[in-house]
Amino acid sequence: MSHQPNLILDGNNATLTVTNLAAAPSGASTLNGVPIGTVGATATGEIAVKAKIVGGPFYATALAITFATPLSTNASTGSIFYFTATSNFTLANPTGAYNGQRITWRISQDGTGGRIITLGAKFNLGDDVTAVVLSTAAGAYDYLTVIYNAQTDTFDVFPLLTGF
Repeated sequence: MSHQPNLILDGNNATLTVTNLAAAPSGASTLNGVPIGTVGATATGEIAVKAKIVGGPFYATALAITFATPLSTNASTGSIFYFTATSNFTLANPTGAYNGQRITWRISQDGTGGRIITLGAKFNLGDDVTAVVLSTAAGAYDYLTVIYNAQTDTFDVFPLLTGF
């Protein structure tokens, strides 16, 4: 029987899911008598542990994405991504996101510049963000940030930070 752990870190909180378990305990989980979270079993043989991370904040590492169009992002691997646009491109809807996850892309223009972004259908622009227009100068970079809303299955877009 293989165990497939999946750890999601969100700020100072962590969720660990291990699948394909023969049995999973239920109830409060403690360490040296101090509650550290809860453990719950599901009928599918999964065990999920939610706990608060102590000892300091969690720092995310930016992950490189190989440029392609459409450009895919697997949000289960991280929350900060970067790439260089070498042509006009579509940023596909991310996969593997969890509710409330903040995802940021650092989008660099190549040596030509002027690259244009098109967003996947699940990107949700609000009243303050009506379009996403990248800096056009060669070598310039911008930051695009979204928060995943599982209730609407959309990626709510923050105002773009441009001109770096």
